[in-house]
Amino acid sequence: MPVSTRGPGPSASSASCCSKAWARPRCPPTQASTACDVGSSSSAKGPARAPRSREDALRRLSVVHGRVDPAVLERKLEHLLVEEPDGSLRWAYDPLHRTLAPYRFDVEVFTQVLEAITCPTLFIGGGPDGFHPEDEAARLARIAGPVTRLDLEDAGHMLHWTRPREVAAAWLDFVDRAPA
Repeated sequence: MPVSTRGPGPSASSASCCSKAWARPRCPPTQASTACDVGSSSSAKGPARAPRSREDALRRLSVVHGRVDPAVLERKLEHLLVEEPDGSLRWAYDPLHRTLAPYRFDVEVFTQVLEAITCPTLFIGGGPDGFHPEDEAARLARIAGPVTRLDLEDAGHMLHWTRPREVAAAWLDFVDRAPA
């Protein structure tokens, strides 16, 4: 069973792989809603203002995610919007992300988690424009197993939306090279 973390920063995709059996799972699509912070903050201030129309939602997503192809954003709307019985729209949220975290971020606990990862780990960053905490390199260095780092230049924070093929190809290549 793989050990994984949310990664050293929000702009990163991380995958830890401990067995080839995990490499290409046959999983049904998730039924979970997608967390999406568009416009005003959806954290402690409450959810973002509801979009007036699909066009309004797409315009707002385009402002926040300017690097993402508008056609990709259009396809994502199916998962990002919920139509209410009265025809109005609201953003779909994962209930976990509508609330404050039940526990504060604890650097010591996070460090212990990183140090417990002993299998090969892939870290994919979105290039220099993505979010990078000051201690990102130190965090990656705490991972006990080997770390492969890949930066997709100009992919930004939403690299799985801006460069999905490259992310998938890098992950599959990483898994194919992982020891059995």
